[in-house]
Amino acid sequence: MKGLYPNDYAIMEAASARLRYRSAQCVGTMIGSAVSLDPGDPFDEIKIPIEGSFFWGTPGYEIIARKEAIRYSGRPIRFLQIPNAGILGAAGHVFNMLYENS
Repeated sequence: MKGLYPNDYAIMEAASARLRYRSAQCVGTMIGSAVSLDPGDPFDEIKIPIEGSFFWGTPGYEIIARKEAIRYSGRPIRFLQIPNAGILGAAGHVFNMLYENS
């Protein structure tokens, strides 16, 4: 297998940047679509806890996702960086189910 040419690196870098951008757009679109189903006050800020090193560690990812979420929902949205948000949410759901069934 031949080595890569200098232009190949530039092409791969541009492609990966485009994939990251498109990924953030897709995440924001999914979140915005879900938020748009909420019948609450349209002026209330929606706070969404997000966990993940890719979401928070990729430069600009959160900004692009938030922009798309706001565009699709028409609501103010803020993402919250909460460590272990997924497990805390699951635990809260379990406690809620136990409470409802008692």
